[in-house]
Amino acid sequence: MYSFNGNKIITTGGGGAVTGKNANEVQHIKFLSTQAKTDAHNYIHDEVGYNYRMTNVQAAIGVAQLEYLEEFIDRKNKNYDSYKGLFEGAKGITLLPFRKGTRSNKWFYSLELDLESKGLTLLQVIDELGKAGVQTRPIWGLIHEQKPYEADVAYKIDKAIDYAKKVINIPCSTNITDEDINTVATEIKKLFA
Repeated sequence: MYSFNGNKIITTGGGGAVTGKNANEVQHIKFLSTQAKTDAHNYIHDEVGYNYRMTNVQAAIGVAQLEYLEEFIDRKNKNYDSYKGLFEGAKGITLLPFRKGTRSNKWFYSLELDLESKGLTLLQVIDELGKAGVQTRPIWGLIHEQKPYEADVAYKIDKAIDYAKKVINIPCSTNITDEDINTVATEIKKLFA
């Protein structure tokens, strides 16, 4: 499955795509994503279906962006390497690595911060950076803490809870400039100097 939401490396403004090796399964997914109607005239649905179709305009945008995918990935790698060099040796700031042995598109760059050493909270860091013109955000809220799932059982999430308290995502768009990257790193390092 691929998401083409507005913040992804390839975007159509929304929607996504499903691929698969089993033609029957892919056909069934298509059936479910087009409202699961077996009789389009009388609106007869054999299963619970969804209207997850992408418009032809969105698809055209996605196809056009695919032509630039390798360029985007190259830029994301260069941006990550720039941040890596700028944060090298910075106390209290660790640029999280990507899994070795994989080809990552480096969609997001995340920093693990030693907030205790400076007596800061994650929200204080985000607010201070925002005042300096640097937009950051926490990592996503944990699923087991979301209202619809509060009563559900969650297993082995001790690391996730810890990371949620001390990890921020930093600017990482393919159109971020070298000057922007330097500004982001400078403002973050000021808070931990």
